[in-house]
Amino acid sequence: MILKQPKLAPHYVLEVSRPEHMDELDVLVEMKPEFAQAPAAEQQAAAKELQHHIKSYIGVSTQVRVVAQSAIERSIGKAKRVIDQAAEITVARFHGAALRPPRYRYLSCMPSCLCLR
Repeated sequence: MILKQPKLAPHYVLEVSRPEHMDELDVLVEMKPEFAQAPAAEQQAAAKELQHHIKSYIGVSTQVRVVAQSAIERSIGKAKRVIDQAAEITVARFHGAALRPPRYRYLSCMPSCLCLR
């Protein structure tokens, strides 16, 4: 779905968090270089359009955030597309331990669904 958006680059990260009782999904995506200097309203419109497509095709509510050019880490090997903060917070709450930095988890369907043409 990201590739269908003419202004969005194929660089994205999914952040899963659990601030309350339910998981939340944030999609961080970059603008294409030629649109990197677009006004904030245009970037917000591209984010809302992607958010709508994700909800209508996959059925998942998300928050889409457009980030600065090159803000998403590039990988030489397998890309780290999903940052799972929810699992770390749950473990910390259960054990009463201090929060640890988020670990990366690979989801088999979600990242590929977002890149479908």
